[in-house]
Amino acid sequence: MKTDFLIVGQGLAGTLTGHALERMGASVVIMGLEKPHAASSLAAGIIHPVSGRKFVKAWLYDQLIAQCHETYEEIERNLGVPLFRKLDMHLYISSVKEENDLLSQARRYSYDDLLRPLAVKDRDMQNSRRGYAINAFQLDIQGLLGYSANRWKAKQRYLPEHMEYPALSREGDSWRYKDVVAGQVIFCEGVWCRGNPWFSHLPVIPNKGQVLTLDPAGFQNIDYLVKSGLLLTRWKEVIWAGATYEWDFDYPGPDSYGWNYLYRRLENLLSQPYRVRSHMAGLRPTVPDRKPILAEHAELPGLWAVNGFGTKGSSLGPYVTRHLADLLNGREKINRFSPSRFKE
Repeated sequence: MKTDFLIVGQGLAGTLTGHALERMGASVVIMGLEKPHAASSLAAGIIHPVSGRKFVKAWLYDQLIAQCHETYEEIERNLGVPLFRKLDMHLYISSVKEENDLLSQARRYSYDDLLRPLAVKDRDMQNSRRGYAINAFQLDIQGLLGYSANRWKAKQRYLPEHMEYPALSREGDSWRYKDVVAGQVIFCEGVWCRGNPWFSHLPVIPNKGQVLTLDPAGFQNIDYLVKSGLLLTRWKEVIWAGATYEWDFDYPGPDSYGWNYLYRRLENLLSQPYRVRSHMAGLRPTVPDRKPILAEHAELPGLWAVNGFGTKGSSLGPYVTRHLADLLNGREKINRFSPSRFKE
């Protein structure tokens, strides 16, 4: 089989790369067997403008959200399924100082016009809660991955396997992998790039995130996002609560630290008993400056890596993969996400 691009990995990065390349008229083959503890498998797909505990506006948010609308709405039309929705995010305030900090940062970063005081207290939250609502969005990542995989399978452009690196070799101006001959190969492997013989040097650092899912029975209609020590939202048929942000860990799966961390915050947030359905963990691919990486191999033209989406994959993904497509078709000359920035 001949193709313009072989994409290795069908998490969020690989899936969005595939759609971006097809959008420019290229053919793709996706190698998509899921890795254990892949971050995409349990991410809630939340996109919102307020970043971190200091209430700063997320980097490039206005540009990112515009590209999210364009990309996700086009993918929805192509796949024929809803994947992207708007919802309110409730920012709960714990003190007068925290409220002053929020309002000050909202004015500084020009999102104060988006804040709306919560007029009615949330019955599922503790009575002392007060705060503000702001627009947010949610991407059904698992739906995006599943429906996209089915589409590529139907077109016979999908390989359900992990790459065997020794089987990839140069063949003239192309790359051969078993029966696939590709003009270029793009690795979208997340933290597993550290075992890639061509891109193990990239500064990708695993960051562990643990989440709990709660039985929605007994809750009022939580169809919004809560930000208060953790993120809480409806996710498929459960209530999603997370996530931890761990640099040091010995085990990639769920553990007692994550359980205790999330349990304490839920106890401080929720006003009624709840039942935990599951406890999960995933490994995020993070980068020291928290910006993604688009890397072409310095000595082997046609080998690329897309990585470093971290906790912001749903918002960053459309913008970054569109930039990659523009680089590959010559519309862009400068790679704004090159790993060369770490040598400066």
